[in-house]
Amino acid sequence: MEEKIALLRKTLDEVMPRCSAVEELGNALHSRGIDFVRFVDEPDPAVIADGWERPISFNELGPDYTIEAIRTRIDAAWAEYEKEQKACCNVQSIDTLREIYETRQAIREESRIQQAIDRDFKD
Repeated sequence: MEEKIALLRKTLDEVMPRCSAVEELGNALHSRGIDFVRFVDEPDPAVIADGWERPISFNELGPDYTIEAIRTRIDAAWAEYEKEQKACCNVQSIDTLREIYETRQAIREESRIQQAIDRDFKD
């Protein structure tokens, strides 16, 4: 039984970061041959796989695998994923960055020229 519990913990750890909500666990686990017998909207979800004599309750997995803990972990992983996606969307192309750099350089040069002209007229 401990072997199955360890396998289930490992599988949950692998699929949780790929879920955007706890309700997606069913599909993620099913694709790995594990099916719910008591679903995530019940107080103590349980799953079973081919070859298992009985279902395994999430409460048997320990405090990091209660439905509340799983929900928290999925929400945190999804928030991190969304943050990374936003960061990727804000990355500009190298051409755009080059244009920005060249524009700033031109403004600095123009400012230096203007300062030199102003200095010359004051003297």
